Amino acid sequence: MSTCWIRGWRRPLWILHEAYWLVFDTKQSVRSRPVMSLPGEKVVLAISGTWNVRVDTAAQPTLEHAVKIPDSLTGLAGVPHDLTLWETWPEMPAKFSSLLDYTKTVTLPKFEGDLTLDLGKVNHFAEVWVNGKHLGAKLWPPHKFQTDAFRAGRNEIRIRVGNLVNNNYGMASPSGLVGPVIVKTSMGSNEERIW
Repeated sequence: MSTCWIRGWRRPLWILHEAYWLVFDTKQSVRSRPVMSLPGEKVVLAISGTWNVRVDTAAQPTLEHAVKIPDSLTGLAGVPHDLTLWETWPEMPAKFSSLLDYTKTVTLPKFEGDLTLDLGKVNHFAEVWVNGKHLGAKLWPPHKFQTDAFRAGRNEIRIRVGNLVNNNYGMASPSGLVGPVIVKTSMGSNEERIW
């Protein structure tokens, strides 16, 4: 953060800066294809349909303004939902700023090597487990997780999504897992990972 003075103003103007790193490998050949179509990637499964969504009350942050979470979201059964913004859900309380767990069981065909779970659009934070193995957490896109935790057959995916605290103060911003959620083959061993 830096301070900037504007002539005629009595207070400083605070400017927030966001940094990005670009890494270039001079030994890598130039690619003629766009980054979105990385060599060696192919879709194994596009996950569609409803997800079971619930609130794990033990994992919630302490907020200044308490919000009553509906029993339907705190129960073990959860609530089935498509991947849409939370503000479109009828049971979602106003000023909700917290964490929701999405779970789904999917069946994968036989595959070789590691797979990548691509969450698509996430507002804003995502933490992921596949078959009980913690894959990590990401606050910024791309929300992609490479893992060896998938297996041919049934797989349990759990995605914990958190929104911004400003919602708790009545300054709503889009919240939730929007997707699309896709399982892809990971790039070949001769390819450099760029995320």
